[in-house]
Amino acid sequence: MSSKWHPGQLLFVGFHGLEIPPDLRERVREGRVGGVILFKRNIGDPAQVRRVVAELHALAPADAPLTVALDQEGGRVQRLRDPWTEWPPMRTLGARAPEDTARFARALALELLDCGFDLDFAPVVDVDSNPDNPVIGDRSFARDPATVGAHGAAFIRAMQAAGVAACAKHFPGHGDTDLDSHLALPRLDLDLERLERVELPPFSAVIEAEVATIMTAHVLFPKLDASARRPSPPRSWACCATSSATTAWCSATTSRCARSRITSRSKRAASAPCEPAST
Repeated sequence: MSSKWHPGQLLFVGFHGLEIPPDLRERVREGRVGGVILFKRNIGDPAQVRRVVAELHALAPADAPLTVALDQEGGRVQRLRDPWTEWPPMRTLGARAPEDTARFARALALELLDCGFDLDFAPVVDVDSNPDNPVIGDRSFARDPATVGAHGAAFIRAMQAAGVAACAKHFPGHGDTDLDSHLALPRLDLDLERLERVELPPFSAVIEAEVATIMTAHVLFPKLDASARRPSPPRSWACCATSSATTAWCSATTSRCARSRITSRSKRAASAPCEPAST
């Protein structure tokens, strides 16, 4: 492949089965994919996972290196299970000191590094504010923003210091929904004042911790953008990012997603053409 940039480098893609299919091999080899995410359907034994991840990296051209990722949060969301470590949910960590969360994240990162992964789509930094939420619950560190922010920042610093990029999710907040966004499109009638008070402080904390990526929520926020017909539109991102006076980071997502960290200020990052995800 030439050094010319290809739009496919903005995408993370998945595949079915335990082996890399020929069409994906070709796309990676030609630099037409930015990242590959592995799910439960791709996981066999440790030797198979190491081999597949190594093959993916080896296929990528030098001028278009590939990021290989997975969701390994702990609790109900972890793609690597026995014989790998069974990690507890984030809520268990939230009841302890942030230093314990940092030790957890370092140990998790070392296990992922052993398999060759570059990026973990973790941690969840949503505030668990709705007891009827079917998709967040104990994936969240806590029900208060300060605890979530402290533990999220500790997790991210430790994981990234160990050599695995982290992803804070789900911006600008998924904790107050009562629908599973994998199955339906939740709508949150929250205004900016509420978001600044509850949902956004943890994201400010993880941005201060220099999180590599942020995943957006597959949620509608009509009070931020009444014209929106799709989740987390750019206008909503602009409101949230600007009001928090933070540097915004474009998300690496599991559906259609940006691979690169965006280091521009909030106006530019808020208009980045990324679609939200909800894992």
